[in-house]
Amino acid sequence: TMKFPEKTQKDLEWPRLLRQLAKRCTGDEATSRCAELPFLSAAEARQRLALVEEFMVCIREGDPPPALPAVPIGEWLVHIRGEASVSGEALRQVAKNVKLYIAISRFLENRKDVCSKNADLLVPDKHGMSALGLARLASEIDSSFDPDGHISDGASPELGRLRRRAISLRKNLVKQIERISEKEDDLLQERTITLRNDRFVVPVRADAHRRLPGIVHGASGSGATIFVEPEQVIETGNELMLAREEVLREEARVLAELSSGVRDQLDEVALANRLVIEVEIRIAAARLAVDLNARVPKPADSGTANLIGIRHPLLLLDGVAVVPNDIVLERGQAMVISGPYAGGKTVVLKTIGLISLMLAAGLPIPVDPDSFM
Repeated sequence: TMKFPEKTQKDLEWPRLLRQLAKRCTGDEATSRCAELPFLSAAEARQRLALVEEFMVCIREGDPPPALPAVPIGEWLVHIRGEASVSGEALRQVAKNVKLYIAISRFLENRKDVCSKNADLLVPDKHGMSALGLARLASEIDSSFDPDGHISDGASPELGRLRRRAISLRKNLVKQIERISEKEDDLLQERTITLRNDRFVVPVRADAHRRLPGIVHGASGSGATIFVEPEQVIETGNELMLAREEVLREEARVLAELSSGVRDQLDEVALANRLVIEVEIRIAAARLAVDLNARVPKPADSGTANLIGIRHPLLLLDGVAVVPNDIVLERGQAMVISGPYAGGKTVVLKTIGLISLMLAAGLPIPVDPDSFM
């Protein structure tokens, strides 16, 4: 792995180029990783360039890979590994990332002629992963939630029944209180039903609340109104509270069961998540390369470079009319840049420095196609 001083990176505006890379990611996790894109050994950089080049071909041929808006799920996977249940939203995001992995795997599986190197890294059977098992896990999670993210009635055989019972009790309770309100209208401040301490109450005048037997659940700020749960509905209210508790317990059981399902395939889920983020960064690199009309220089003998039409990438992105330069070096040669003031020496130096960083990070560079190094 190569090292470059922080000052060098700053002087060459490397962080600005990484922000351009990050802008071409669709997922939060990949976007944040772009800020710390590592520099690689020469062999590793060449491997990454080959992977990025495959996606460049797809994009240029009008067949771009799918967007991969993966979200950070590492913290949730840690909780699941520790035998904990996680929220419904966490489970839905896990399923989302799994589906993104399946989508990119299928894309590559169908394009092995163009993306053979990426396919070798991502398709499930290369890792001993079960695409069917992951798809089934994501489907099970998705089918357990409504589009708005709430646990669906069909998430378990019991949940729908328990919810219907709670709804029925609530309707019955409201009807009982409405009858009481109508009968005892002269005792009430107004004929409304409100909630206090999760119990249904009626607003009784302070001077009349003793005439309506029940449990007092508080008073208004002025003290003129007393909120009373009528005695006749207390039992139904208790039943409703217990029914709601049963619903909550069943919902918790559903989340625990789904979390357990993720735990059973945790290593595969974690690997799929990592692969999605890595490939998303490569796809972003390909998008950036296409926008720069960049190329991957052909391999050459060590120490030899023939870079034709080299251009400063950030100036290109800024829409500046860039003057291309050619750089030809043989093994053992050095390059001297001279010329008058304002003759472009700094731009040439920064261009060479910035493309050196790009190549070390496995990013294609803006040169003509017949360049090599």
